Amino acid sequence: MRALSIILSLFLAGSVLADDWRGKKVLPKKNESDIQIHEWVDGKKVFWEAQNLLISKCNVLEDRDGLLRIFDGRREGWVVKEDFLKAEDAPVYWDKAVRANPNDVFALRMRGVSRSQNGEFDMAIKDLTECLKREPKSSLVYIWRGYVWILMREYDKALLDFTEAIQLDPKVAFAYQGRGGAWYFKKEYDKAIFDLTEAIRLDPKEPSSYRGRGNSWFGKKEYDKAIADYSEAIRVIPKNSDCYICRAKAWFGKKEYDKAIADYSEAIRLDPNNPVLFQSRGDLWFLKNDNDKAIVDFTEVIRLDPEHVDSYLGRGTAWIRKMEYDRAIPDFTEAIRLVPMKADMYYKRGGLWLYKAEYDKAIFDFTEAIRLNPRDSKSFCIRGFAWIRKGEYDKANVDISEAIRLDPKSPNVHYQIACLYALTKKTDLALESLGKALELGWKKFQHLEEDTDLDSIRNHPRYKQLLKKYQK
Repeated sequence: MRALSIILSLFLAGSVLADDWRGKKVLPKKNESDIQIHEWVDGKKVFWEAQNLLISKCNVLEDRDGLLRIFDGRREGWVVKEDFLKAEDAPVYWDKAVRANPNDVFALRMRGVSRSQNGEFDMAIKDLTECLKREPKSSLVYIWRGYVWILMREYDKALLDFTEAIQLDPKVAFAYQGRGGAWYFKKEYDKAIFDLTEAIRLDPKEPSSYRGRGNSWFGKKEYDKAIADYSEAIRVIPKNSDCYICRAKAWFGKKEYDKAIADYSEAIRLDPNNPVLFQSRGDLWFLKNDNDKAIVDFTEVIRLDPEHVDSYLGRGTAWIRKMEYDRAIPDFTEAIRLVPMKADMYYKRGGLWLYKAEYDKAIFDFTEAIRLNPRDSKSFCIRGFAWIRKGEYDKANVDISEAIRLDPKSPNVHYQIACLYALTKKTDLALESLGKALELGWKKFQHLEEDTDLDSIRNHPRYKQLLKKYQK
């Protein structure tokens, strides 16, 4: 009997866990005006009216005792679970409701909303347009259809809908916010700022309007104004990682990398499973030449998303900076496995093989880079260098000549062919090519003086004249 009781309790616990909505997005089953959110303050239950539940698509933070703790884009609070449904289930739920009662305009509107949030944009537009036939004075439906047009990148149609919503009810902040967003995507930043400023005047506690206006200032490269708006959004809603991300980008625009890193760190604290945040912070550590911290962040990206190509490239390049080439090669190899059609990755791995004097492997990678990008002069040039190292001067001559044809103004290419001519004892041609490289801007004089490929011309008077002319 006790065993049966234990099994039953485990079964019931499993059922509860299976129905746990934590981490899910939810939509209301009722009008927002019929839903109240509450919180306990000093031992008392405080209620407020729900807002923005459709536009924000709420996140569930906790699920217990028939209540959900949600974040509605502005604040946290408790709601009755029965009043909501998971966003992923909403299209089917509302489709059944519409089929059961085709005259239920609320169900039709909610089907359109839920379809839009699940990427069924054309069907959403169809539903919302039908709603407007039945409720032609509904500013809310125009606003929602405007947001769907934005998701479809139909910005002019979105502008028409938001403008109609404003004419129907000029006191709705979300209509101005939506139209400001449409102007922003059309890169008409001044018009966006005007509308978003009006949205803020109508509802100064809505963080999305500050963030949207901040994005428009960012588009105009007015980073200080952008930072001021992002900071206000953070003040209103300090638990929104997106606002920290936006402000980090503005700090980056001002080249204030430490402040950008601090904001990405806070975003990571709020959203610790987002690989993009670790990638962005890793890029900043890399920019600051803090390779160890960059490697830590890129490694975390890989743990969270093992197929994130940029993290392998970033970590591989950081290993190169630390001169740990044996660790860099596996990262570039994995990046190539994930994206085998990028010439630059073969070029970089080929350079590592070249440094390790594994010339055949280097030539294989440079050949693949050339196959993928046959107009890349640097791959021909460096493959030519690999042929030189193998003593296959005829093949080197073919590659370096092609590099010159593709990029006749590259000092690196002319330097390589100078080395080739010097090794094959073509003194006049070697000096001519070296002179061309120096004329085009070759500045690595210490390397030039130490390069054994040029030993055959080192004591030539013209060699010394060239150094005297260009070395200052």
